Amino acid sequence: MRVFEFLESSKNFFYENCSNPEAMPPGGGAEAFKEELRKQIQLSEVVIVLTSVFEQNRDLLTFQLNAAQANDKALIAMEIYGQVTEIPDVIKERCSAVVTWNERMMIDAIYSEARHEATNRWDVIEFELD
Repeated sequence: MRVFEFLESSKNFFYENCSNPEAMPPGGGAEAFKEELRKQIQLSEVVIVLTSVFEQNRDLLTFQLNAAQANDKALIAMEIYGQVTEIPDVIKERCSAVVTWNERMMIDAIYSEARHEATNRWDVIEFELD
C-alpha cells in the first residue's frame, strides 16, 4: 500500500494498478493462481518488484519475475523500506532499475522503463539574498 501512497502523492501522474489480489481463484490450486498472476502482469506496462517479498516468498517472486520477462514487461526493484540492506543479486540482475522510496525517483523510473520517456525535471530552490 505504501507504494501507492507514494505514487498518488505526485501531481499529474496517473496510473492504473493492474494487481488485484481479490481476483485470485479460491480453487484450482497453484496453477490457477499462477494463471491469474500471468493475466494481471500482461495488463501492465511495468512491474514494481518489492525486494522485501523476496525474503518472504522467493518462489512467488521468482515466478512473477519470470512471467514479467516472458511478457517483455519492464522490472523496477524497490529497496526495502526504511532499511539499508543489499538487494539480492538475482533481483538486481533482472531489473532494469533499482529505486529508493522516493516518489520522484519511482515515477521517473516508471516513465523511463515503461514508456522510454525522460522526465527531464528540475528542482527549483528559491531563497532570498540579503
